[in-house]
Amino acid sequence: MDKEDQIMDSWRVNSQHWVEVIDNEEIASRKLITNQAIIDAVLAHQPKRALDVGCGEGWLTRTLVKTGVEVLGVDGAEGLIASAKSKGIGEFKVLEYKQFTQENLESFGQFDTIIFNYALFGNEIVEKVLQSLQPNLTPDGRIIIQTIHPQHPLVADLDEPTWLQENWAGLKRDFKNGYEWYFRPLDHWKNLFVKLNYQWKDKKDVLHPDQEEFISIIMEVGK
Repeated sequence: MDKEDQIMDSWRVNSQHWVEVIDNEEIASRKLITNQAIIDAVLAHQPKRALDVGCGEGWLTRTLVKTGVEVLGVDGAEGLIASAKSKGIGEFKVLEYKQFTQENLESFGQFDTIIFNYALFGNEIVEKVLQSLQPNLTPDGRIIIQTIHPQHPLVADLDEPTWLQENWAGLKRDFKNGYEWYFRPLDHWKNLFVKLNYQWKDKKDVLHPDQEEFISIIMEVGK
């Protein structure tokens, strides 16, 4: 099993634990700032139709739907999508990143906003997904990505892309099957966007409101 498959396997195995973590707001940084940061970044563009990629159990999709945005949430973990559908708000589909092809995505139509909220963990698969979604983005649309900040204490000493171990440490529940995820410094993100013919639009540094340390970065690109 390669690293990309291990990532997906881990999320499938731990789907129910993750649902409980999100439903009970057990990740302090999300509750404190990063959830609201991605909501604000998306709504700042007054989207009409959005795609929430790697939507998990669907909290962001539901939040945006309640503001009047038409949202489709997709994720490869069947357990997460089942939970999302059970909550009764939003449209959700099971689609694994390895299934992202322009043919599979054609039926989705176009979106003025495509969102990845802590949902890009791989290496080659990230390039494939971003490339496959180009026809689904309207000419003036935005792809909005929130991920760990390159100056976050966990990665601040890393100058090159590298695989890092995720063991679900710090979470209350009995998570299993850790995985490796691929970290990219900011300049490598920018190089990837150039390679895929996306135009850099904006970024926002999300800081801890009390400790003044970098938590996440929100990047925006378009055609």
